[in-house]
Amino acid sequence: MRLLLLLVALLTTNSLFSQNIFWDGGAGTNDWDDAMNWDTNQLPTSTSNVYITTGDSVSISNGVVTAKQIQLSLNSVLEISENSFVFLNSSIPYDRLNILSGSKCINHGLISISGGNRGIRMSSASSYTDQVLVNYGDIIALSGGHSLSFNDSHVTNYGLINFDRTISTNNSVVENYGDIVSTGNNHLNLDVYIGHSGSSIYKDNPNHLSYSMYVDSLYGNPVIGSADQLMGLAVDYVSPGFSPGILHTTNLDYAEISEIDIEIGADTMDHIFIDGDLVLFNSELNIELIDGYIPSITDTLNFIIAGGNIAGTFTTINLPPEMSDFIVDYSNPSAIRLIYNPALPVELISFDGVNERGQNILHWKTATEINNAGFNIEVLNSNSVDWQTLGFVEGNTNSTAEIEYSFIDKFPVKGISYYRLKQMDLNGGWEYSDQISIRNNKSTVRVYPTVFTDDITVDIDSKTSMELVDQEGRMVYSKQLAEGKQSISLNHMVSGIYFVKIDNEVFKVIKR
Repeated sequence: MRLLLLLVALLTTNSLFSQNIFWDGGAGTNDWDDAMNWDTNQLPTSTSNVYITTGDSVSISNGVVTAKQIQLSLNSVLEISENSFVFLNSSIPYDRLNILSGSKCINHGLISISGGNRGIRMSSASSYTDQVLVNYGDIIALSGGHSLSFNDSHVTNYGLINFDRTISTNNSVVENYGDIVSTGNNHLNLDVYIGHSGSSIYKDNPNHLSYSMYVDSLYGNPVIGSADQLMGLAVDYVSPGFSPGILHTTNLDYAEISEIDIEIGADTMDHIFIDGDLVLFNSELNIELIDGYIPSITDTLNFIIAGGNIAGTFTTINLPPEMSDFIVDYSNPSAIRLIYNPALPVELISFDGVNERGQNILHWKTATEINNAGFNIEVLNSNSVDWQTLGFVEGNTNSTAEIEYSFIDKFPVKGISYYRLKQMDLNGGWEYSDQISIRNNKSTVRVYPTVFTDDITVDIDSKTSMELVDQEGRMVYSKQLAEGKQSISLNHMVSGIYFVKIDNEVFKVIKR
């Protein structure tokens, strides 16, 4: 009872005066409770601002410690034993536990923070892979509105971290084997979060004005959730695992995810369970096969299940070669799965063409499109021994409405040209359409450049003749032309404007 009364007194007392006290290791031990280790030769009290800046390791064992704040720097280490209690209390807005310059805190006991509005801050680790805070016990801040801020740090939690204000990271990794809870009307913002099996991360009472959780990169198989169904989870990159695993959100209205990695094995695979709605916006899906697994045409692989509706589709889908005949199926409004689809992903209604003014114009129409990247337009004519690609027309990815397409061959050869479409899907697969033929009875003629000094080039698909006429209408030069591209020397002509007449076409050129 006396100990309880003492703890209550320590937590409710907040002196107006502060004392700075520095660790100097004068006793030659690492024991916090040895007064000779402090520069005042007195133990810190509830009015003390404690500074450990010597690069030493300090241990709190089997006791109760009080202070206003503790600051670690210069590669110092503070280790709190399983049966120890650290109470940090002040109404002044200090960082209660400030871990700087490559230092580390290892907690097996209880760290309790109250008063003021700032909690724990970590920064300036030598690398974000360095473990700055390792928690096996409890770290609790539930009064006064406290924040937990990680900068250039790696935090590993095996116990409980419970803060009543924003938990945020910058260039940091949070690795969780236990439970992390952020309460109060603030955000939970994370760079890289790794959740191991059995771990959970919750946002209680999320801010109704924006997402309750922001995560840049999310790995592992944690339970992620919110105690109130008000807001959602925004994630840039998700990789359930480890090889494979389950990501499960609870009590969230919705989640918005930009990129998802899914591993599929012979007996198990990654799953994502969203309690509310799922929004896919400019999202990317990456599928990896593991353990030598090769999917069968009878496999139906459900990898996302939502308690609400799923809006949007993946704009980029990367499947392994073994799954080139699989498609992402969105037919269920609350689930996304991979299914075998041997059919052409595009249903072509019509494909025809016409010659107009010496140009061959192609038209085609689709009824449905699934993962359609677009169409290569290929031609075969008297100038080629094999099919040649003329161009590419982008598809509409996924559609159930009729869509019309067109393409113009501006310089078809004289005679018959054959055309076909090579439909390309997002997985790298392709399929040819039937071929059509178009006759062009008009010679194709090109004359360039229009402004020249010595020579002009004429490109024509059949033998014919040319005439050069000046501005007075007089023919000043003529020549028989062979089929193909040829250079015509006109350096003997005076400067001025001329007209090149070939068959029934006239081209204006200027000699400088």
